[in-house]
Amino acid sequence: MKMRFGVGIGRSESVNEVGEHAGIADKLGFEHITVVDEPFLARDVFTALAMVAVNTKRASIGHGVVDPLTYFPTALGNAAATLHELSGGRAFLGLGAGGPAGKYMEPLPFKRFEEAVVFLKKFMHGEEAEFRGHKIHSEWIKDPVPLYLAADGPRALKLAGRLSDGVITMGGSPTLLKWKLRLIEEGALSVGRDPAEVDVWVRSILIIADSKKDAFREGSAFLPGVGAIARYVLLPQRAYREEIDRMLKMLDREQPGIVEEMLRIHEAAEHYSFEQLDNPPSKITSQRVVDFFNQTGTEEEVCEGIERLGEAGVKCLATATYTIIDKKANIQEIGERILPHFRE
Repeated sequence: MKMRFGVGIGRSESVNEVGEHAGIADKLGFEHITVVDEPFLARDVFTALAMVAVNTKRASIGHGVVDPLTYFPTALGNAAATLHELSGGRAFLGLGAGGPAGKYMEPLPFKRFEEAVVFLKKFMHGEEAEFRGHKIHSEWIKDPVPLYLAADGPRALKLAGRLSDGVITMGGSPTLLKWKLRLIEEGALSVGRDPAEVDVWVRSILIIADSKKDAFREGSAFLPGVGAIARYVLLPQRAYREEIDRMLKMLDREQPGIVEEMLRIHEAAEHYSFEQLDNPPSKITSQRVVDFFNQTGTEEEVCEGIERLGEAGVKCLATATYTIIDKKANIQEIGERILPHFRE
């Protein structure tokens, strides 16, 4: 089975370490590298990505992810195009609606997010684009910059299928991921696109250890996908309520009580310990929730988990080092022990 791999970095490293770790990932064959944007938890994403650009030669690089509320869309598009130039055409803009992780704000309303997506898609292609009644074009952007959307809810997944070059979505069980892939496909088909044109990355961290128990501390601290499940339950989304409820019932049939368990984990989260070892959610997390989102344990167990995702239709897996103690060793282990299994 063939699988592509990427890695997200930058949660707690120094900016120099970000460059070093990116260089290692690039040499080992990771196909894309993202840097997290959490302004009061991590180093500046734009400076860090410049370090990534000069320390890599092959991998595509971009934001994992920025939002058009913290940063004005023209500034985002210009920064992404500048990174594209610096990296020799390897950059992309990773964009999301925003949220509480290191930002203390509510996500953008969907219509405002969609407005920013439509604007940036044109602006980063060097075309005239309109934003809030103002028509703007870049004087210098000529080489189009790919746009990847962070999407987990039905509206965002369908929007990504319609407009984006790619999707970054949180991991989960094969049942959940099949549901997400179908929504992306529906979005693409609604505007006459071939769904295969949309490059989908699934965020699921990989930890090789002697046992799942040995990987639990690091794996239980990285569960942002729990927030997506909580939003499915708590947000109204009237247009998709029946479909969301059907999906949640399927998850509960497969693992009784798991949705309610994720809600309790979500309620324990707090800003400053987000994606940090020994955070409050990790104290009440079970192994089955860790296994729902991540691939941990022996080399064989990690490979088996990846194969299950591949059978569900996943073609690119994006691990992350955010809660990993020895980040460099984690990247090297995955590159040397996991990637070779999925090159053919």
